[in-house]
Amino acid sequence: MARWIGGAVATPVLVGVLTWMIQTSLTPAAAPGAGPTARASGPSPAVSPPVSSRVSPSPRASASRSPAVLVDMVEPERVYGVQGDTWLLADPASLSAAALADLNRRPMWSRSEAAWFRRQGAVDPLRTYAKIVLRGNRDERVRVTGIRAEPRCTRPLDGALFFNPPGGDEPSIRIGFDLDSPDPAARLVAHGGWKGDYFRSKTISLDRGEDVVLEMVARTDAHYCEFTLTVQTLTGGVQETLPVDDRGRPFRVSALLLDDDGGKWGTRTSRYRSLYVGGSGALGAGYQDWRRQDPKAYERASGG
Repeated sequence: MARWIGGAVATPVLVGVLTWMIQTSLTPAAAPGAGPTARASGPSPAVSPPVSSRVSPSPRASASRSPAVLVDMVEPERVYGVQGDTWLLADPASLSAAALADLNRRPMWSRSEAAWFRRQGAVDPLRTYAKIVLRGNRDERVRVTGIRAEPRCTRPLDGALFFNPPGGDEPSIRIGFDLDSPDPAARLVAHGGWKGDYFRSKTISLDRGEDVVLEMVARTDAHYCEFTLTVQTLTGGVQETLPVDDRGRPFRVSALLLDDDGGKWGTRTSRYRSLYVGGSGALGAGYQDWRRQDPKAYERASGG
């Protein structure tokens, strides 16, 4: 009798346990670590509207992913009246007879010769020049409010010097950047003189498709610098910035290693690890093409 009563009492309990186990097996498990807040009522964070839809930015700024101004062209230039036909390399150069002959087949001061030097990784001395074409890319007029250089500078290059000094002046009007300055913002360069803020006297406004040509010069008398430019624009109250570089790499320029008197072309050739001289750098009238010289002997012979 006692066993029958116990059996009758145990059966409902067993059925209840089995029912609970079946229901539990059919209910999706909670994610590991999920606490009560994961099951709380209210809107799920996953379906909350994005922040940008609750703010009211300029519709024109948010409607386009392209910049307000496009860079149509960046073309390095040589201004031989200022730079001469002088070039610098980070490492010493030892040209083979064939390589030197290849260089000397190209006329001095020519585009072909400049292209040859740039392929070797050569750097402009003291000043670097480029032509930059910007084009408006908004239906509303875009105003360029400023341009700054973003330089990274170290000591001047001392590897190889290809020396052929200049004999001219700075070209007429350019937008200039002093890389030795703690504030390398755009400056007006006019007839060799470096003036004040470029954008105090110049205004650049661009409609869609309209372009402007900027003649850029950047200078250093104390460093080797790599730099890019940052163009600042304003369109309908919305500010944007646009980086500009030398076709995917930084612009580059190096100071020369000079005499103690600081004259730009009183160059201490003995401080370079290799030296090639040509053109107006040649001693005497015996040659005009590039020839290798001993840096110390050349300095003594030239009165250094």
